[in-house]
Amino acid sequence: MGIYLPNIDYQFFGGAGSSGKEREFRIYNRFFEMALYGALRYFFPLSEEVAVSQVYSEKRDLPAQDPFEYHFPWKMGRRDTNVKVATGKVTLVDHSRMSDPEYAYLCYLVEYVDVIVGAISQALDFTTSGKDGCCEVAEIAYPVVERLTAKPFNPNSRYWKRYSISFFPKRKFTLADLLKGKQPPSNQFFTLRRLKLYQPEMIFDI
Repeated sequence: MGIYLPNIDYQFFGGAGSSGKEREFRIYNRFFEMALYGALRYFFPLSEEVAVSQVYSEKRDLPAQDPFEYHFPWKMGRRDTNVKVATGKVTLVDHSRMSDPEYAYLCYLVEYVDVIVGAISQALDFTTSGKDGCCEVAEIAYPVVERLTAKPFNPNSRYWKRYSISFFPKRKFTLADLLKGKQPPSNQFFTLRRLKLYQPEMIFDI
């Protein structure tokens, strides 16, 4: 799931006394949980209990006040859902096997996920145009990204219920709108986007 930040009202993630960093990690934590929960609900049958024994994420520097490691398990414990999380903490894994020998067997997975996410991001946004290797992988991923964004709900596709790309939110809804009594749009997810690989001049198109 990709977050379209121009349509995010940062006031929902902290008042006037909140720093930019605080709002950033609140946004990251909120949508990390939202993306993971949505994936578990989409890829697994709703009629069966889904058990999550461990959650792993790439290690990064976290501010002391950032509850990222505990936010997802805590949030999931408050949901009335078929998804049950057995761990109370997200395990952070270093991408370097030498730096994190305890989870060395997972470093390959972290690197693999980085490549996949990077290829999709490059196909969508063409953010690292100077890196030939990134473009090569993005070219391979391009047909899949194009299909998943243009026709995401085709049950006859080989990718149906196996891969998914979506973005949020489709329309901007502000705190001022909420205080005026307006209702949030019913469906804020969207998939269709123009792919920018080798076309950086393209404007984001919803």
